[in-house]
This record gives sequence, C-alpha cells and structure tokens, in this order.
Amino acid sequence: MLEPIADRYSATIMRILKDVMHHEGASVHGAGQIIAQSIGDGGILHVFGAGHSQLLAGDVTYRAGGLPWVNGLLDPALSIQRGGSASSRAEKIPELADSIFAQIEPKANDVTVIICNSGVTPVSVRWAELCKEHGLGVISIVSFASMEYFSQAADQTLEEYSDLLVSNHCPLGDAGVVMQNEGENLVNQFGPTSSVIGSFLVHWLIMSTVDELAKQGKEVSAFRSGHLQGAAHYNQKLADPYRHRITVYR
Repeated sequence: MLEPIADRYSATIMRILKDVMHHEGASVHGAGQIIAQSIGDGGILHVFGAGHSQLLAGDVTYRAGGLPWVNGLLDPALSIQRGGSASSRAEKIPELADSIFAQIEPKANDVTVIICNSGVTPVSVRWAELCKEHGLGVISIVSFASMEYFSQAADQTLEEYSDLLVSNHCPLGDAGVVMQNEGENLVNQFGPTSSVIGSFLVHWLIMSTVDELAKQGKEVSAFRSGHLQGAAHYNQKLADPYRHRITVYR
C-alpha cells in the first residue's frame, strides 16, 4: 500500500531540501559575499525570473523580514497572470530582457540573482548576458539535472554568464511524485518542487548576505509586518533611500 500522498510529497521535498543544505552551503556563502560586496558599495539586488520563477522574485520584495535593497523584477509580460500560454511564449523572446534592462537601468555595482529551473530560458539567459556585459555580479539558481538535459537543444545556458551557480537539486521536469492511474499503465509525475525549494534558497541567499554584512559591522534592517503598529512609517523610512531605483516603492 502506498504512503498517503501528503507523506510522499513532503518526503520528496524534505529529501531535496536536505540535499540542498548538505551540498550548497559553500555556494550560498559565496553568493552572500558577492551580494554583500554589492550592497556595501551602494548597489542593489535585482531578482529575475520568468513564469513561475517570477513568483519567487515577488516573494523576496517588500515583505516582512525582507530587505529594502531587494528589487524583484515583476514585468507583466513574463507573469503567468498575463496567461500561461502568453508568458510561456514571452519567456522565449530574449529581446524582452533588453527592454526590461533599459527600464530598470542596472548599475555596475549592482548584482542579480536569476531563478530559472531549466537553466536555458532564453529571456533569462539574455538577462544574464546583459548584466554580465555591464559589470554586474550574476548568480543563478538552476536545476543541474534540467539544465544538462535541456542544454542539448538550447543555444546557450545560464552557466555561460553566471559568476556562481546554485543548484536547487530538483529533478528533471520539476515534478517529484510519481503516480500511476489506477487500472492504467500511464505513469504521471505530480508535485512541483522548484517553487518550494527555490523560495528557501533565495531567502537563504539573502540571509547569507545579511550575515556577511553584519560581520562587516554594517547595520542591516528588515521590513516589518504591515499589521504591526508603526510599521507603515518604519517601512517607508527603510524604502525611501531606494525609492528612485525600485519601482514598487513609488
């Protein structure tokens, strides 16, 4: 008899999470150092993703426990809110990255984290290329299994433009729970893994940055929950120095 589905899914997630924590500590520490150098030099962190990966860019932007120098890039063209098919087509248009770059105007002392499970999404690869050309630090969170497989048919991968790669250890195709329909020979895979693991990873990267800045004696303050008394004024003061660069603060 199969385990309850919740147990199977949670076991899958916990196994991947354990792999990430065991194998990616050095990479995350290195990423924290790169980001801390940028923030210490007056830069900001641009978090880029397309489709479901864009959800993680939003997850680290202007939130309780989040940092004011984090700029989640939430271009509507790459959002699933625009429509699943539309965003899937849009992420295959590399030139969209040029348009986003022109709007955001990243600086050479900035840094970017790119979340891309496949490691080959054209708009994400182009974003990495542009950032690299303009002197930004480039950190990418990918599935090594997926990137290795999809690179066979891709022109380029994020590995070519990244200063540092962090593996999310998610399986090829993302879904992690195998199920067979009763009475049929058809086997399906369910239970996405990259969103849960990706959220942990990108927040871990930021926490690693906070730890590095604190070791350097730099003051670090986080946004407070908007439901707490006085939080609106406090959060506004944190956001104000970055308002001219981060559009969600305007």
